[in-house]
Amino acid sequence: KGCIFNCIFCSVPALSKRKVLFRSIKNVIHEIQILNSKYGVNSIHFMDDLFTINRKRIEEFCNQIIDSGIKIRWRALSRVDTVDKELLSQMKKAGCYKLAFGIESGTPRILNLMKKNISIQTITETIAYCRALGIKTKGFFTIGYPTQTKKEIFETFSFAKSLLLDSAYFMIVRAYPGTELFEKQLKNHQPENLMRFKQKKEGL
Repeated sequence: KGCIFNCIFCSVPALSKRKVLFRSIKNVIHEIQILNSKYGVNSIHFMDDLFTINRKRIEEFCNQIIDSGIKIRWRALSRVDTVDKELLSQMKKAGCYKLAFGIESGTPRILNLMKKNISIQTITETIAYCRALGIKTKGFFTIGYPTQTKKEIFETFSFAKSLLLDSAYFMIVRAYPGTELFEKQLKNHQPENLMRFKQKKEGL
């Protein structure tokens, strides 16, 4: 669990302080073997905050799944800039059938504003690689950022459609406490509103 990236809206880095905790690959493989052989589990949804955060770890995981002969299908959450065609191909061989990506926006200005640090080109290429390999894709998008225009929102809708994702989810962005977006919004509050918020937070 945990994430090292700097997206200003995400609560995960705020909670984890950008530290990532890993279980050993040996332990994970052993647990999968038990689930598969004893309970007949043949599909797993990994709930890691960012499953592909460490390339060497994913390569080791895939190699061990393949070498063990376990027949398992799995899905996970990824980032478009943490995978490439070679790694995706290895993941597919190891049973990966679906990946979810936090794409967030279809306009470079908003991507930069949220400190996503990904490009439209990288998004497009990664989704295309997945589609070519037969890996299903889910895209998460957020709208409603400060200064975001109606035109930019509709550009995001159009971009999502152009990617030919298997599914796309659109959510209103929320400024969670502890995030950079939250702190920026607090600074934009009028003094009296900020005082009322602090009083409510402190139970006064």
